[in-house]
Amino acid sequence: MICLCGDYITTQSLELKKAAYGCGWYNRSKQFKQNLRMFILRAQEPVRFTAGKFYTVSLETFADIINTVYAYFTILKRMQES
Repeated sequence: MICLCGDYITTQSLELKKAAYGCGWYNRSKQFKQNLRMFILRAQEPVRFTAGKFYTVSLETFADIINTVYAYFTILKRMQES
């Protein structure tokens, strides 16, 4: 569940710059345009959650962890059977 939320937030943070650009900025004040430019520059890098500064929390890393755990489980099961 945590990985799903982390992935959702990362995806939504990538959409911020598109939403900011499409907000009708051309009819706004000069100060608004400057603030919007700074906002878009900061939104270039998506928000990412990390687990202990070790890996990014996302569905991709969750799938990698599950595949690794399954591989270890399979190896241990084969060792126990022989």
